[in-house]
Amino acid sequence: MSPSRLRVVPDVPAEARVFRVGGISQQEVAERAGVDLDYVARLVDVGVLAADTGGTFTEGDVRRARLYQGLERTGLPLEAIREALDAGELSFGWLDNPLYDLIAPLSPRSFRDVAAETGIPLELLRVLREAIGFALPEPEDRMREDELRVVPLIQKLVSSGFPTSVLDRLLRVYGDALRRIAEVEADWWHTYVVLPSLASGMTDAEMHEATLGFGEEAAPLLEEAILAIYHAHQEHTWVENLIGEIEDALDRTGLRNRLVKPPAICFLDITGYTRLTEERGDEAAAELAARLTPLVQRTAES
Repeated sequence: MSPSRLRVVPDVPAEARVFRVGGISQQEVAERAGVDLDYVARLVDVGVLAADTGGTFTEGDVRRARLYQGLERTGLPLEAIREALDAGELSFGWLDNPLYDLIAPLSPRSFRDVAAETGIPLELLRVLREAIGFALPEPEDRMREDELRVVPLIQKLVSSGFPTSVLDRLLRVYGDALRRIAEVEADWWHTYVVLPSLASGMTDAEMHEATLGFGEEAAPLLEEAILAIYHAHQEHTWVENLIGEIEDALDRTGLRNRLVKPPAICFLDITGYTRLTEERGDEAAAELAARLTPLVQRTAES
C-alpha cells in the first residue's frame, strides 16, 4: 500500500472509550507535573483543564498540565489552544489512555535524597536525566518515576565496584541508542499514520481517536521486538567475549599458538554525496547511507 494512502481507522466506538479515573487533587497535579499550583489554577481558569464532578483530576490531567506548559514555552498561547479545543480541531483526551502511562510524572524524591539513600554518587545520578534527553538537573530537583526504575541497576553496579566513568558511559550509550530508536518510531508514525489520516480530512481530534487502537496494539509488539533484537545482540557480544577467553586459556596452557592477523581497514567514499545532501536534503542522504550500509557489510563478511 502506498504510504500516502495508508490510514488507520477506529475499530472501537469513541463513546466506548472511557479512561478518566479521578482522585488526584489540584495540588497533586502540580507536584506530579512539575508545575506551580498557580499554573494549574490558571489552566482551570482558561478552560483547558477541568476537574470532575468530585473536584478531582486524573493522571491524564497531569500529562496535560505538563504538555500545556511545554506548548506555552514554545510560544503557543493557551487561549488559542482552548479555542481549537472548543472547535473540535484539537483534543487531548487521549492522554487519559493507559497507553500514555509511559509519560512518567515526578516523584517526591530529589536527586540528592536518592543519592543519600542508595550510595550512588550524586553526579552519576544526575547523568541519568541527561541520558533520557533532558537538561542536567539540580541536586534538589525531583526525580521522575521512570528514572527511579533505573536506580536499582545503578546501585547494584556501584556497590559491585564498577568505576563511575564506566557507568557514566553505560547510561549515555543506553540513552543515545534508545533515543535513536524512539526518533525512528516517531518518524514513521507521523509519516505513515498521522499525516495520511489528516490528509483524509480528519481533524486532529478525530485522528488521535482513530489511531488509538492501532497504537495500543503496536506498543507491546514494539517493546517485544526491541527486547528480542537486544537479546540477539547480547548473544553476539557474549560469544565474542567467550571466544577471547577460550583463546587466552589455550595460549596459557601452550595448547595453541596465537595467530596474529593485522586488521584490514577499508574506507568507502560515495561520489557526489555532498551534492546529494545539498540538493535533496539530509533525509535523502541518510536514506542512501542506510541502504548502502548492509550492502557493504554483507560484502565484507562474505
